[in-house]
Amino acid sequence: MKFLISSLLLLAVTSTLAYVTEEEVPSEDGVLVLTTANFKAVIEANDLVLVDFYAPWCGASIALTPEFAKAAQFLAEWRSPIKLAKVDVTVSSELDTYFQLRQYPTLKYFRRGVPFEYNGGYRAADIIAWLNAVQ
Repeated sequence: MKFLISSLLLLAVTSTLAYVTEEEVPSEDGVLVLTTANFKAVIEANDLVLVDFYAPWCGASIALTPEFAKAAQFLAEWRSPIKLAKVDVTVSSELDTYFQLRQYPTLKYFRRGVPFEYNGGYRAADIIAWLNAVQ
C-alpha cells in the first residue's frame, strides 16, 4: 500500500513537470532554486546534484544557507560537475511529502537521479570534502 501511494504521488509530481533548461532555473548565490515544476528536469539534466531541502523558518536551515552558497561558489570556480540546489519545502510541499522528510534541513545527494543520504557536516569545507569523497 505504501509503495502504491508513493508511486501515485511520484506520478502526480512528475506529470506536472515541464522540461526546463539550466538557463531557465533561477539561482541564488550560485545555488539552483528548485520547485516541484523544475525538480525532475534539473535532476535528470545533471549527473551530480546535492539538494538542500529547507524550511525558511528553521534556524538550522538559516544557518546552512550561507555555507551552502560558499560551497556552491567554490565548486563553480573549480568548474566542478557537481551542482548545489535548494528546495523550499513550504513552497514545494509535494517534494517534501514524496521524500518523506522528517527534519530540516535535509540534504540529499543525487547521482544520476538516484538519491543518497548526505551525512557530512554543514560548513562549506565539510560539504566540499564530503562531495569529493563520494564523487
